[in-house]
Amino acid sequence: MPPGSSASTTVPATEPSQQTPEVTGPPSKRQRQNFDSNTTPQRRQAACQPCRLRKIKCDKKRPACTICDAGGQDCKYLEDTVEKLTRKFEDLSSELASLRNLLQTQDQDQAEDASFKVSERMAAGHTSSSIDIASQAPQPQEPSRDFLQIPQHPASADTVLCWEIFEDRFPANALISSLFKPKLADMAEDVVAAPSRMMPLDEENIPVLIDKFLQNVHTKNPILDVESLVKHGRRCADQGIGWDGRSCLVLLACALGSIVKPFNRPIPQTAGIYFGKDESTGEPMASSSRMYAKELQQADSCFALACRRLGSLKYSLIGAQCHFFAGVFFQVHLRMTHGIAGDFEDALNAASSRSDFTTRKLKRLEQSLYWSAFKSECEFRVELPLQQSEISLGEYPDLFPSPPSPIPTNSSDDDGVTGGNNFASTEDLELRQHAVRLCNEEESWYYYLTEIALRRIGNRIVNTFFRQGRSAWMMNLKPLLRMAKEFEAQVSSWSAHLPPAMQHYETTSVIRAPNVGTTNHVTRELSWAVDNRLLEMQTWLYQPFLFYFIHVARPNLLRHISSDKSTEPRISSLLNSPPTTGTSADSLGSVNGVPELDNDEVELLHSLVASGIECCLKTIDVRSRGHRHHGLWYDLRSIMTASLVLLAIIKSGQAAWIPGGTDAVWGVTSQQYWPGNRDPIGGKIGKVLTQFEFWAEESPDLVRYKEILEHLVREVRGSTS
Repeated sequence: MPPGSSASTTVPATEPSQQTPEVTGPPSKRQRQNFDSNTTPQRRQAACQPCRLRKIKCDKKRPACTICDAGGQDCKYLEDTVEKLTRKFEDLSSELASLRNLLQTQDQDQAEDASFKVSERMAAGHTSSSIDIASQAPQPQEPSRDFLQIPQHPASADTVLCWEIFEDRFPANALISSLFKPKLADMAEDVVAAPSRMMPLDEENIPVLIDKFLQNVHTKNPILDVESLVKHGRRCADQGIGWDGRSCLVLLACALGSIVKPFNRPIPQTAGIYFGKDESTGEPMASSSRMYAKELQQADSCFALACRRLGSLKYSLIGAQCHFFAGVFFQVHLRMTHGIAGDFEDALNAASSRSDFTTRKLKRLEQSLYWSAFKSECEFRVELPLQQSEISLGEYPDLFPSPPSPIPTNSSDDDGVTGGNNFASTEDLELRQHAVRLCNEEESWYYYLTEIALRRIGNRIVNTFFRQGRSAWMMNLKPLLRMAKEFEAQVSSWSAHLPPAMQHYETTSVIRAPNVGTTNHVTRELSWAVDNRLLEMQTWLYQPFLFYFIHVARPNLLRHISSDKSTEPRISSLLNSPPTTGTSADSLGSVNGVPELDNDEVELLHSLVASGIECCLKTIDVRSRGHRHHGLWYDLRSIMTASLVLLAIIKSGQAAWIPGGTDAVWGVTSQQYWPGNRDPIGGKIGKVLTQFEFWAEESPDLVRYKEILEHLVREVRGSTS
């Protein structure tokens, strides 16, 4: 057919089917699969268990299939795992949602109630460091069984200075701000880097310095292999000091042995009277830097030699031990910002990875090092605003370190601490006897376990009473009273049931007195340290109620006692008489909504307040001893806190609650007193000021402590005279 004819334009028969498709039959298998590709295929229902075991066909009827029903058998179906998990997940999600809604409802109610009740002065006039109840909603605590994490400096002296009784005159961190100034940090680093100030180390004195270290330092942190340290110290004395990790540890032990003093040799006691910077007594004030100049120079020289070896230490157990005792040296030397614990968790992980070669002794040393670093971090965070490290973010698998083995080893360990040479058993036995003679391992070990246990209880107290801030102390006092009574009983039980090795002292109230015949200064120091820890925990426990007593409790107590004087004559006799001028309208005592207390709660509050005042007085008496150890700076901080609390009590008009009154706090004053008078300051605070004066040249932040405390004493004394 010609190409130009009409037939040539005829569309082929296949084209219309592509333009107007028609379904003339069921789709093919491939088309059916493409069509149903978006639908989820359903699994076949499984047969019952009896039919599956007998491998027969099951009609899958519920609750019993036909075969099992006819045979009288127990028909069971395995529940689908996915459906079971999904159902449980939905149940848990619904329960969590209900709990979340309940917490949110409670938080909103408390926030609305608090914001409605707080006075206009507190809502508008206070800074961020003051109480702001409307913005401080209760926060859930971390679900840690031991409360490994604690808030930053919750009960420190800087926090007490921010109390409303001091009228917002001091900024946050007013006392510790000087520690973080660059100039002060540079001065502390110059001691390590200056060769002109170094004193040559007489290598023959190394064993003597190590013995002092073991007696006065290692007993409170038993994290070393004592025999290995003594053996390598003797080797350094004979052959010279090397450049390895063991030599670095020996130098750090020598540095600490040069600077520490036995517990029976405190600083020379003075009359405890502070005359002020404008008075002259004819003799210069005693200073630690001048009194111990030779010891400090020897210690700095040994530490400088150790620092030259610290940089070459890799992540290992002995490297972590060296860094830890370097931090201890800074604490003993009152350079707190340099004594912050380093990356102990990295060193511990590196050491623990060698599980095939880990011996029992190495495992014990790792455990002890972890808990020592944990205790150090807790001590820092109570006083300084430092970030939480990874040490307390995860729970260590061992609740307590393993006890040391009393059997001497006949060969060296494979832990990299004792070396790779074998020695005769007589030498090992002699080293063991020497170590036991220097430091009683039983007493040291029981002290160490007691410290760890008390630190956990102390962390629970801090988390319970200080996590939500001071707003909870006013608005939620009633439940805190009950919890405080439980904690008080727990602390008292610990104090009464100390391990046998710690029961060398007779308990007299809070602090212990030595038994007749107890002459071992190591035993006395360990028992003194345990009692200090118990006293510190009690101070944390009573501080919220002292705050309530100073700012809120007086009108509240007087209101309840006046309503029923016949039922509580003992409490009413101890209260001050009502003020003649009345309570100021803008004071915390006039804040509406403070929960009213019944007579039983008032009596319990009175008991806690009286115990808190007694703790403040005991703290100044015991912790102003002037004993140089790695907790000296914390002793000075604690007596500063106790002094500020006592001044706050006097400033609030409650001086009669203090045994001995104002004379016990700042001494007897002249009959005529006026602001600016330079009368000497005696009493408890006079003892505190002389301590600050003595240690100020080593720790310049103590100058600020002395200035603020002296100013407050003279101001409060002038207003009350």
